[in-house]
Amino acid sequence: MTRNGKIALLPRTVRDALNGRLLDGEPGPGLLAWLNREPAVRAVLAEHFGGRAINPQNLSAWRLGGFADWCRQRDRLEIAERLRGRAEVATPPGESQ
Repeated sequence: MTRNGKIALLPRTVRDALNGRLLDGEPGPGLLAWLNREPAVRAVLAEHFGGRAINPQNLSAWRLGGFADWCRQRDRLEIAERLRGRAEVATPPGESQ
């Protein structure tokens, strides 16, 4: 699903940093203060949203949407890595799968 909200339009590096902070349980007010003072965020907000800051509702929507998607993707990658590791252990050296 393509997202088009304020946070979805931020650079991937910012979104990834935000997702990591959300995963670590950082509270919303601190996240909003951090986001809204980041130069890359301010540039996107100025270009697409008339300079309006990211607000609690935007962050809440991201938690339920983009962040939830990110967590699911992270879980899928983790499962794939575990399965790959098991397949490597189960395959004798010199034999292909």
